[in-house]
Amino acid sequence: MYRQIALLGLSAAALSAAIWHAPIAKAFGVGVQPSTVEMTIKPGDRQRQVVTVGNVHKTKTISLTMALADWTLDENGKLILDAPGDTERSAAEWVRFSPASVTLKPETSQDVTVEISAPYKIEDKGDHRFALLATTMLPELDDRGEVSGVWNRYQLASLFYLTLTPSKSLPEVTS
Repeated sequence: MYRQIALLGLSAAALSAAIWHAPIAKAFGVGVQPSTVEMTIKPGDRQRQVVTVGNVHKTKTISLTMALADWTLDENGKLILDAPGDTERSAAEWVRFSPASVTLKPETSQDVTVEISAPYKIEDKGDHRFALLATTMLPELDDRGEVSGVWNRYQLASLFYLTLTPSKSLPEVTS
């Protein structure tokens, strides 16, 4: 279990670096910070986290829609996003955020407030997860730099990893 958590931490850190530095993110000029959030939370607790969405593009105004998703990593460490509430360890039902959409002028940012309210009774102790997604649609440009008529969806995530307390560490070493 400890090894899995350590590997998950390393995978999440690598994933956050990949999301922040991915060429596609730079291509459309948007970033989210922090890209990963780890929290300890007790049943019945309320916590708040601010996620900053920024437009680093020098000339384009970009509108984004915020949403929630569940996330897991596959056996190769690849991020898998699912609909909120679809996974066993989902915390999406505990979450509210505001605003639901942002329009960012060039070289500006805006904070999105994420409120987490853990229920008093939680049957599944241990870790729970959700992702805050920032999504936009942008036109594809042809070889001449003109709009081709095709639109692409771009999505960035701030991954939340919540550990319920009290919790037990049950390390297991496997081959």
